[in-house]
Amino acid sequence: VQILKGIDKGKQGVVCWLIKERNWCYVEGLNCFYRWLNRSANNPGLLTKVEKPLLVTTEVSLLDPSDMQPTGVEWRYDADGNRVRVSLRSGRIIPMPRKALDEAEDYVDKNDYIEQIWDTKEKELTKVTFQPVASSFEQDIMNSMGIKEDRKRAPKFYY
Repeated sequence: VQILKGIDKGKQGVVCWLIKERNWCYVEGLNCFYRWLNRSANNPGLLTKVEKPLLVTTEVSLLDPSDMQPTGVEWRYDADGNRVRVSLRSGRIIPMPRKALDEAEDYVDKNDYIEQIWDTKEKELTKVTFQPVASSFEQDIMNSMGIKEDRKRAPKFYY
């Protein structure tokens, strides 16, 4: 990403952490401030570098893979039906990082997860249990119970 605002404006870096709830991201080594730890009259303490969050929507921008310049991003579907990020500058696909694809919402690595006995099996999750039908609720019940309706509705006039 490239930083668009602040003291590190124009610098490029790697996103190390995302907070989706707040729309924040932390960029490695950029947008930092310094903090003293354990400083007292007798102890000089320790000076640490702490990264500050950046707002994803306005303060950082993804880089176009063709020329490494900041670009807007649009989500589209490719020929195989996969959802991909596309650069608005050049139209090239911006690949998703492997870590983002392998990590679940609760920050558990999907490849390292060991399936437990209480987990729902994949076979049960992918089993189709509902077949959509273009009929009303009443017609669906009548078809499932084997009821035939031969009567015709009386015309209704609204005026």
